[in-house]
This record gives sequence, C-alpha cells and structure tokens, in this order.
Amino acid sequence: MPFDIPDNWTWIRHNAIFEIFGGSQPAKSKFIFSSKKDYIRLYQIRDYGPHPEPVYIPIKDAHKTTEKGDILLARYGASVGKVFFAEKGAYNVALAKVEKLFISEFIDKKYLYFFYSSSLYQLLVHNNSRSAQAGFNKEDLNDLLIPLPPLAEQQRIVDKIAFIEPLLAEYDSIEKELSALEAEFPEKLKKSILQFAIEGKLVKQDPNDEPASVLLERIKAEKERLIKEGKIKRDKNESYIYQGDDKNYYEKIGTKCLKLEIPFEVPKNWMFQKISNVCDIINGFTPTKSNPLFWENGTINWMTVDDINLQGKYIFSTNKHITSKAIRNSNRIVPPQSTFICCTSATIGKVCINIVPMCSNQQFNGLVIKSKKLLDNEYLYYYCFTLKSYLLRSAGITTFPFVSVNKLGNFIIPIPPINEQHLIVSKIQKLESLIKEYK
Repeated sequence: MPFDIPDNWTWIRHNAIFEIFGGSQPAKSKFIFSSKKDYIRLYQIRDYGPHPEPVYIPIKDAHKTTEKGDILLARYGASVGKVFFAEKGAYNVALAKVEKLFISEFIDKKYLYFFYSSSLYQLLVHNNSRSAQAGFNKEDLNDLLIPLPPLAEQQRIVDKIAFIEPLLAEYDSIEKELSALEAEFPEKLKKSILQFAIEGKLVKQDPNDEPASVLLERIKAEKERLIKEGKIKRDKNESYIYQGDDKNYYEKIGTKCLKLEIPFEVPKNWMFQKISNVCDIINGFTPTKSNPLFWENGTINWMTVDDINLQGKYIFSTNKHITSKAIRNSNRIVPPQSTFICCTSATIGKVCINIVPMCSNQQFNGLVIKSKKLLDNEYLYYYCFTLKSYLLRSAGITTFPFVSVNKLGNFIIPIPPINEQHLIVSKIQKLESLIKEYK
C-alpha cells in the first residue's frame, strides 16, 4: 500500500469502481464557431484554460458528451494529468470522462477531483511511457489505488481543502514574489552599489586627496602651454564645468556661462564634467558587407554585442575582423583599455572594456580617456553601467532607441580624486565577487 490509512478507510483499485471513456474527434469540416440550433459545444483542453476558442458540432455527430460537473482527465502531451470539472457538451479525444460503475453514492465528486490532482494519480500518468504521445487508456489505471474514506469524511475533507485553498493561493503568490525578488536581487544590489559609488557614498573620503578640480586645472594649464607652442589646436567648442561661489554648477563655453542641473550631490573634492570634456568619443560603423575588400583576410578586430555576450566585461578578441581598406583613417580604431557603450537597439546600455585595439559596429561608441591622470578607465566602465535609464530617456519614445555621439558627450560624469577612483573600483570588484557567490 502507498501509505497507512485510518481503520475505517479502505483501499480500492480504480478500475474496480470507475470506467473512463475517451472522447471523439469529428472532422474539422463539421466545425462552426458560433452557437446554432441542433449543434452542441465541443470542448477541448484549451477551452478549460484562460483562452478558450469555442467550437460547435452537429448534435448527431456528438458521440461522447458530458453533463456539467462530470470529471474529465487530460490524456495527451504537455497537458496529461490535468483534471477538469466538465461543462455540458461534447468532448474530444484528448479528454477522458470518468464514470462510476455503480449507482450507489459512495464517493464525493470533489473528493475524487482532489484524488486525481494528487501525486498517486499524477505520478502514474506522468511515468507512463505512453502518456506523452499516445496518452493513457483504462488498462493503464489497473494498478491505481484509491484511498476511500467514509462518505461523510470525504465531505469533511473537501470542506477543509476549500478552507485551505485561499491560504495556499496567498502563500503561492507570496512565494512567487519572493522567488522573483531573489532572482532580481543580485542585479538590483549591483545597481545600488554602482549608484552609491558614483555619488561618493561607497568609500570613505580622504581629506588628503588632491581635489579632482585642482588636477584638472593643472591639465588645462599644460594644454594651454601646448597650444601656445603650436603642438595642438584649441577646441572652439570646448566647455568647462565648475562650481560657483553660490554652490551652483555652471558650464563655461567660450564667453558664455550656463547654469547646470546636476543629478545628485557629490563630495566637495569631486567635480562634474561632460563626457566629451574628458573622453574622445569614437563612433562605431559597419563596412559594406558585400565588398570583400573590407572583410576578406581582415586583421582588425570588429566588435558586436555578440562578443560581449560571449566574453563579458573584457573583450580580448572579436569573432569578426575587417581590413584596413574598411577604415577611412586610423582614428576609427579604439585603443586598448577604453570603454565601449551600446547606444542603440534593444541592448542599449551594454558596456565592455577592450583589451586589444578594435573597432565596433554602429551600435557602440568607444570612450577614450583624454588623461589617465584624471580618470580611471575601470571607474569609467562602472559609471557607464549606471547610464541605461538615462540613455533610454535621451533616446526618447521610438521603436528603435538611438543616442547620438553629441547626446552621449553631453552626459555629466562625476569625477572623484584619482586615488578615490582606484578605491571605488577595488570595493566594487570585491562586492561583485560576493554577489556572484550569492547567485
């Protein structure tokens, strides 16, 4: 026996008290899709789900029918084992109706429904080698045992289950919420950590660190010297962001000064700058695929999102390569230890660091830091990870989101002292390993 039962219960074989009758399948040529005189509804498994598709057949062709409240068992494929209380109508071959062999009342229909929903029945039909394809027949239920209580106790069991079911439904809902939270938690935690990092809340501030603005002034002075010596040209559109005495932030472009809205407060030895002020932005491109001179025997790495999906954060090589003929000038090649960020399509916001020189397709923009003294590329990588929502907002409501080089260049990056950037990166990497363990 499968388990012990009370003394006033009994075990009985399923086929000693029940018969099952498989349904029939009229030709589809006889189907109509609205009710009509002398027609009857033909029920299929889908009609007991959330998306029924009513079909009607002539009554004269309805060889297998049910009354409302009869029990139907699903016999085939992925639905095998499902149990339904029938509606009045005909039923097809994927279903079997359960009928008692005796007139006397010895079993409650709801108790029987719960029995078919139990593991005793479910394990038998799911383990049946034929059930997934050919379904099961009456003979397959020969060894199925039913634990049969007195009728009054069956009814008390049904009442108790009816009382418990709403609690089970609530528990199930809570369990699903918890499972969803656990699945999302690592990614949400990482986002929170990165947001804390770029707001200056992840590591302690060191008052001995040279403020980022002081370092920037030295870099600007060095740049002015090189301009005077004629070694570099002045950028006419160059801007500079600074904090005024009134604690507000301003952007100076030539002789103009514009007040800026900053996304959040940062520590006093940090500063804000536009991405275009601290990075050269190299836009990706796709050479004409039909031109073999651009692709055959190519040696220049050409990255797509597939390379990130395969390799992750660091890209050591690419699946596809292009030739030097595909590139108008060498400035299109992004040097190693730069950051790529996807600015278009469904993968907008994907980020990686290239370990070797490479180009990319037009989905990506490469960010090449102008001064490694001012900005650490690992810190830039983690900052870019926080940009997805800003990129989507900047792209606007379109079927194909796209953020131009100019828009990306206008994004504001918070810049801590370089020593603090290194500490932030180290802290994030330690926390990432803990998150990976949690996963």
